Amino acid sequence: MTCCGLPTLDLQAANNADFRRSIMPSKNYTFNGFSAQMQIRSEPGDATVLLDLGMIQTANGSYFQIVGDALVLTIKKADLASLPVANLWYDIVVTDQTGLESYLFGGRFVVLEGITQ
Repeated sequence: MTCCGLPTLDLQAANNADFRRSIMPSKNYTFNGFSAQMQIRSEPGDATVLLDLGMIQTANGSYFQIVGDALVLTIKKADLASLPVANLWYDIVVTDQTGLESYLFGGRFVVLEGITQ
């Protein structure tokens, strides 16, 4: 799926559990040696960042990591609980070993109200 010529992937997470997503590259591509950053905002271009994730863990333990050729996103329940129950927006930018930053994908980040407490 694409929007505005850029690849999109909508994500959905409940605020009562941890969220993990593995991102596997296409053949002949690897994230080995890369770093990644993801920001969640209420609207694209909004000045307020609701959650900022990178290779260093947040105070609650959310982070990106490289596992083999995959990029693994982990958002802990405490960070999800800090987000409003809403249709939010995110994107992911990766940086290679030379410092080149590339848009990987983005889209809606839907936070659902969890039922099981």
